[in-house]
Amino acid sequence: MKSILLIIGLLVAGISTANTTQPLDSVGIKEVNGKYFVLHKVEKGEGLYAIARRYKANVEDIKKANPEAGEGLKVGQIILVPINYTPSTKKEEPKKEDPKKGETILHVVKTGETLYSISKLYNVSVDEIKIKNKLTSNNLTVGQELVIKGEKTAPKPEEHQENYGGEEKPTPKPEEKTPPQTMDKPGYEYNATTGEVKETGFAIVAMDENMNQERSFCLHPTAPTGTIIMVTNIATNKSVFVRVVGKPVNSQEQIIIKLSKAAGERLGIGENDRTEVRLNYAR
Repeated sequence: MKSILLIIGLLVAGISTANTTQPLDSVGIKEVNGKYFVLHKVEKGEGLYAIARRYKANVEDIKKANPEAGEGLKVGQIILVPINYTPSTKKEEPKKEDPKKGETILHVVKTGETLYSISKLYNVSVDEIKIKNKLTSNNLTVGQELVIKGEKTAPKPEEHQENYGGEEKPTPKPEEKTPPQTMDKPGYEYNATTGEVKETGFAIVAMDENMNQERSFCLHPTAPTGTIIMVTNIATNKSVFVRVVGKPVNSQEQIIIKLSKAAGERLGIGENDRTEVRLNYAR
């Protein structure tokens, strides 16, 4: 019996140590005003106390970070969970090329990292990383290798040779890189260094659009599908995180985002309301 209790104690201690080393999360880690939060996606059967135990957090602190959580949680809702987390400031060891040609820096994506956090680590913009690595979205996978500076070493292309007796094969032209589009309109701010976007305008609940009204979803005219946007009701200061699932079919003047019914309810926005909001997200 003593042996069994000892084994159980060791297992519990090991799990506890693992949790303090790397915070588990289902979406990512976000910095807000110098504090770090886990972006947790609520699963079926989860409550505030279960989530607090998982991350060793305080229930009251979770409620303060998510005012709408006091009214209950819904499956698929994304909430902020305060954690004691210090991001690694150690940069990847650069792979040095010929000194005359500069150096190449490669970064291997770790658990919880996003394009925004990586861009701050190396003091570059999100768009620079996306262009250099030909990324079409903000999605990353653990272990993915990103070029931060310089160029990744590629195999030397074969020399063009005449194809006597056959059809001449043309040499393909290199793909041209298109810089990201920026918008010049009132209420829109884009920080090229950090990749952060701030927008101010009006939001409505789009019951006529094709999206799941029971999830915290939204339609946005420019943000890529999958982008997580923090929407704040300026009048009440309530905030909610929503996921972009597409672009609106019918655009309206001064309407910068269309929300699902579930997201509107958490912000206090009714089906017939036109409410001024603020958007924060990373490109």
